[in-house]
Amino acid sequence: MIKESDFCYFLAFDVGGSKYLNLMQKNYMFIANNLQIMNNVFSLLYEQKTPFVFASSQMSNMVNSNYGLLKLIGERITESLSGVSATFWNIYGKETEPEKFHVINDFIRMAVQTDKINLLTNGNEYRDFLHTSDCSYALAVILEKYEEFINIRNIDISSFKWTKILDVAHIISEISGATVIPGLANDSTHDQRLREPNPFLLDFWAPKINLEDGIRDLFGYYSQMSKDLN
Repeated sequence: MIKESDFCYFLAFDVGGSKYLNLMQKNYMFIANNLQIMNNVFSLLYEQKTPFVFASSQMSNMVNSNYGLLKLIGERITESLSGVSATFWNIYGKETEPEKFHVINDFIRMAVQTDKINLLTNGNEYRDFLHTSDCSYALAVILEKYEEFINIRNIDISSFKWTKILDVAHIISEISGATVIPGLANDSTHDQRLREPNPFLLDFWAPKINLEDGIRDLFGYYSQMSKDLN
């Protein structure tokens, strides 16, 4: 497909939410799979000289995390190939593999199935959530402006708004009626090593879907799916 393409979005990666990362990212196969994905794709991009965007993560500065370190390696290779790295900040939307659900989807799953939202942590950690539709629009803008963005190298795709995980749980609780049960642990996946996203992209693009509306839409989707299965 790369050989037939004028442009490539490199999105493929073995990744999931914090539960999945905590369980898998220290395993050999997780590391090996992602290295193999990068080797295969970057080799073709190098051979074909195809302009591309590499989907990185705001965890790429967290080298205590193997996932973050792998994304950092991807950024370095992207720079060597004169591509553009797009840093994703907690993109949320419909997911199909429950074992890899990110936090919003996992909370909704619990609310729909058990009427309880059990947090892994105390919920005091902050995240920057962006709906998949807004992310897709941002990627389209990067394609349209690629020649202008080529010297930027790393572009943050973010809502530019911080939200506590506990507040996310309460939004879902208000929609669903589920009980929120905070945990006792502090966040270990991100270890609070957060940075502020670069607002460069806001000169060309802005998010359209606020967090509550995005969550409400997802809750309706999973609620209907649960009814259909029953």
